[in-house]
Amino acid sequence: MFDKISVVITDNASSMNKAIRQLGTPHLGCTAHTIYLAVTDGLKQCKTLIGLLELRELILELATNLTNNPDRTIHADGNNLNEKILTDEE
Repeated sequence: MFDKISVVITDNASSMNKAIRQLGTPHLGCTAHTIYLAVTDGLKQCKTLIGLLELRELILELATNLTNNPDRTIHADGNNLNEKILTDEE
């Protein structure tokens, strides 16, 4: 039966690569799966960057509030910042 297989296409998992290598059959990684993994990884990096930019804005807002409103307590502003950070899905 193995002599009728010309090529095997799988995801690029190392276990699949090893199994196909042991069969001695040519192996191709699935292009669609590879693109999916690359896009997913890229989106995760974008999400992290967006989260960092939002955190930067919160820190700048905190600094502005402390400068413009000396009567406000640092504790209250810190709690506000913590609440916003904890609601982030990162």
